[in-house]
Amino acid sequence: LKTFRLDVETDRAQYDKYASALDAADPWKLKRAVLSVSRYAVWDRLEFLDCPTLLVGASKDLIHEPENFRMMVEKIRNAVTVDLETNQRTHGEEVVHKLRRFLTRIPADHTGKRI
Repeated sequence: LKTFRLDVETDRAQYDKYASALDAADPWKLKRAVLSVSRYAVWDRLEFLDCPTLLVGASKDLIHEPENFRMMVEKIRNAVTVDLETNQRTHGEEVVHKLRRFLTRIPADHTGKRI
């Protein structure tokens, strides 16, 4: 992770978090969890999303594959995006403010109620 997937210079906290989690993980349980979601796919469904969608990306966080984020943006119609660059920022207070701002701007649905 440190060598190929994480930018330790930009987000040391993410490296520390993942290193600690991996050190504490039970490899057999981890294997079962990974295998259980290995066939999960959403790419062919994204274009059918018909609701307000906020996508929060972390372009400097290679472990979450920024290219996947770009592909999601292309497939989801009218998605609103925000790039917080690092894992630390996407899990911090800043993302809460971005989400609240997004939610206050969602238009009323066909019944006149706020979503």
